Amino acid sequence: MEHFLIAGHGYIGGVHEFTAPIAAHFLVRHLPKEPGIYYTDFKEAMVDKPLFLDICTPNISHKELFCQAAQYGLPVYCEKPLSISLEDAREMCKTAEQKNIYNGVAFNYRFLPCVHLLKKALTEDMLGKIIYYNASFLHDSYILPRPKAWRTSKEAGGGALADLGIHLFDLCRFVFGEAKLTDCRKHIEFPERTEVDEYARCTLQHQEAVGYLEISRISAGRAEENGIDVFGHGGSIRIRFDKPQEMEFFDIKTKETHIIKADAALLDLLHFPDSKHDMGMFYGSHKAAITTFIKHLKSGTKSDILADFADGVAAQKMLNDALHNNHIEL
Repeated sequence: MEHFLIAGHGYIGGVHEFTAPIAAHFLVRHLPKEPGIYYTDFKEAMVDKPLFLDICTPNISHKELFCQAAQYGLPVYCEKPLSISLEDAREMCKTAEQKNIYNGVAFNYRFLPCVHLLKKALTEDMLGKIIYYNASFLHDSYILPRPKAWRTSKEAGGGALADLGIHLFDLCRFVFGEAKLTDCRKHIEFPERTEVDEYARCTLQHQEAVGYLEISRISAGRAEENGIDVFGHGGSIRIRFDKPQEMEFFDIKTKETHIIKADAALLDLLHFPDSKHDMGMFYGSHKAAITTFIKHLKSGTKSDILADFADGVAAQKMLNDALHNNHIEL
């Protein structure tokens, strides 16, 4: 039976299993009671010839699991960030290139239809010259006390920037082009609960735009504001992640706001569910990303939307700069 191997049996592993178009087996530390096919040994898992390894474990274990897969030449789809450090991410990317290992990174927000409506609008110069943009990724999942876990540990690679900010680093680079992080201000509100950042503001400098990013896990009731606002000479564009199939354009000349919706062709291109099969933004984008990885892996081609390890390194470079500097001079 055609299947892939998921390393890890936590929440995100379950999301990948649910949204993937083929069956999943699991590589775990301890055999769970839930029904399914599980292995505790990588070598044993390889006997059943999985199509690829899907890494859904804490960041600190990504490199080790990738190295195991690389010994077999097994393709790898990895959750973000690529690894615990920029050095490890670069080593993983280099090894993948040297051993010709097909690879991808789960930057699922690239597959939101609204993101592609925005890219098309910018390509067609709908706004004219860009003045600046704002991008936000706000959660409130850590504002109330909760058990300590790897996501609150500095050693394991936790924090709002590594968990949420990495998505914006990649997405803004995908939409606006190569970027350099020029400033980052971080904040820990509850030091008794966490060792890592809970809130951050960052500045990205692109060739033709500057962006201001806000990332938080302690902003109550603001998740619906997650998205990107672009301001230009010709007006403004707004996309919201919780409205993945539409884009709002304000025309400064007519003072009118237009809602532009994704058509069937774009949804089909992205493998994003239509309204009849709506899975919600989060599940829908993961479905689109992992389906794209599998289809291109089978055909031997490379998607121009799906992020690969090189993209993972580029995002990790910005994450590294954000984590190790409060202010970076141009």
